[in-house]
Amino acid sequence: MSEETDELVRRLKSEVAVLKELLAVQERTVLEQSERLEETTRDALAANHAKASFLANMSHEIRTPMNAIIGMTGLMLDGELPDNQRRRAEIVRRSSESLLSLINEILDFSKIEAGKLTIEPTPCDLPRSIEHTMQALAPVAAAKHIELILRLAPDLPRGVRVDVGRLRQILTNLVGNAIKFTSEGYVVAELGVLETDDSNVTVELTVRDTGIGIPADRLDQVFDSFEQADGTVTRKFGGTGLGLAITKQLIELMGGTVAVESTLGRGSTFTVRIPVALDKSAVEDESSTDLSGIRALVVDDIEVNRELLRERLEEWGFVVDTFAGGPAALAGLRKAVAEGQGYLLGVLDHRMPEMSGVELGVAIRKEPGGSNLRLLMFSSDEVPRDASYEAAHFVQHLHKPLVVGDLRRALKRAVASTTTTRLYGGLDDEPRRDLQMLPGARVLVVDDVEANCMVGREMLEAMGCRVDVAANGLEAVSMQRELGYDVILMDCQMPELDGYGATREIRRAEAGEGKRVPIVAMTASAMEADRQRCLDAGMDDYVSKPVDIHRLNDVVVSFTRNNPESAPASRPAADTRALRAKFNAVFVEGSRSQLDLLRAAIAANDGDKTRSRAHALRGSCGTLATPRILQLTRQIEDLGAQNRLDRVADRFRELEELLRTAQDAVGAGD
Repeated sequence: MSEETDELVRRLKSEVAVLKELLAVQERTVLEQSERLEETTRDALAANHAKASFLANMSHEIRTPMNAIIGMTGLMLDGELPDNQRRRAEIVRRSSESLLSLINEILDFSKIEAGKLTIEPTPCDLPRSIEHTMQALAPVAAAKHIELILRLAPDLPRGVRVDVGRLRQILTNLVGNAIKFTSEGYVVAELGVLETDDSNVTVELTVRDTGIGIPADRLDQVFDSFEQADGTVTRKFGGTGLGLAITKQLIELMGGTVAVESTLGRGSTFTVRIPVALDKSAVEDESSTDLSGIRALVVDDIEVNRELLRERLEEWGFVVDTFAGGPAALAGLRKAVAEGQGYLLGVLDHRMPEMSGVELGVAIRKEPGGSNLRLLMFSSDEVPRDASYEAAHFVQHLHKPLVVGDLRRALKRAVASTTTTRLYGGLDDEPRRDLQMLPGARVLVVDDVEANCMVGREMLEAMGCRVDVAANGLEAVSMQRELGYDVILMDCQMPELDGYGATREIRRAEAGEGKRVPIVAMTASAMEADRQRCLDAGMDDYVSKPVDIHRLNDVVVSFTRNNPESAPASRPAADTRALRAKFNAVFVEGSRSQLDLLRAAIAANDGDKTRSRAHALRGSCGTLATPRILQLTRQIEDLGAQNRLDRVADRFRELEELLRTAQDAVGAGD
């Protein structure tokens, strides 16, 4: 047994020695392989670093002359060139821009692959950054006659911390791709809020187009490098297939996600969600202007644009009506004026099928209630500034896509405009059309404000009418009973007896006589309820202040047409410059005195006097003043009636400043 045991031990020791040798060999092999792997890894990292450095250097070396080529070609195209040379220069510029875009994509892709691309959040104004990016893409869409639409959610925060350069790159890639693959229709970019807390917010960017779409079996591949949904697409539309791959990797580096939905032949929708930090210090506070209650018409043949503008304007307090084209807008304007609810603002698209924005603007100026409209042109392409454009009197011209800040500033300037050529209803230097003369027509103007009596008298005398004035309802009832008139223009709110009571008294006196004098309300109120109250009192028609001379002419003609003593005859309009000079003096004097009285009422904390003084001030400049002045006086009047004078101070300061500017403007225009 001892010998057998010894033999077994020797064998075991021999096998252990062999195993140790094998293990040592394996350890040496693993070590050698590890050393070789480390060396290979170092070589690979060095190669990647060298590749990234090479691409960065080459990118710089290539981009420098490319920028020079693009810049010099642009200078050539700005000059005078024969047609054939211009075509060649345009080909050079387009090819250079395509090559530069390709270089930038390859460089970004190589940086991402090498892990060299970093995200650097900085404070920024999020809506403004998005708007500026979309503005840069607008000419590309306009060249293809595609509508480019931007919709920002009302609750989208302004101040955030985000890598704004990369965010713009993501938006540019997605929207640029949508434009590239869309031949007709539109591209819509929408930015909204998905989740939010005290310090962070998740924003959702949706880019939707009406392009060629993507087959369902290729959706999973659209974000792969050097891939496009269809191999034939590269030939037709160009591109490397890197754009969406870079976009996806950038989004993921920013902690976000991206998804796509598409229907072949109908378009695609890309949805991006990115978390960003809130940073209120990134933006400056903007003083607000109260735009509530201003009536506006919006005209655009594309429903998305109409609803976008309606949504934004209603958010700021406008009362908005939208129309899909020029004829519908003109019909709507006529209806609104007939109902005493004319518009103060119009936003017109330029390129529409039945009637262009310029043609519509010219037509609006020829309509009753159209001469005082503040018209804004809203276009995605360049509009020739020809005679028709000038005749439409656009106060602002904005370019699509909608930039919220620019739109709000334009609206504020338009509403607060004190340009002397638009202070007077229908009193342009060049009369819009001839006035119908009414020799022998006897008209009574009833108003407690001297300025309004003078303006009404001058307008009517310019039509050949014989005019008397009454300072209140009692005088009007007495004068109608004793003298009789063909037409009475009646203010509604007056001391002693208001216009409603005076009208009822006149109608009672007429009972059984078989005749009825036409009574036309002439007041700064323009709500449907005000119009109905006038009709209920027995009035026959309604003219809103600011009064348009041609609208007034049409109304008086309609009521005197059957009177043989005052049959209308066409004659060129009177000298409007002479009328303007008279109106200037009365406007300045009347508004200053009424403003002093209003100031005293506010200082005395007297709500009832504040109401009456604000109404008198609105009446004294109602025929001449800007929409914002009328709006402020109406607001102060309402606050006085509610005895809420603590909210009057800011409005009065703005009113005082606007009146001072208007007084200076009309004084300079004399």
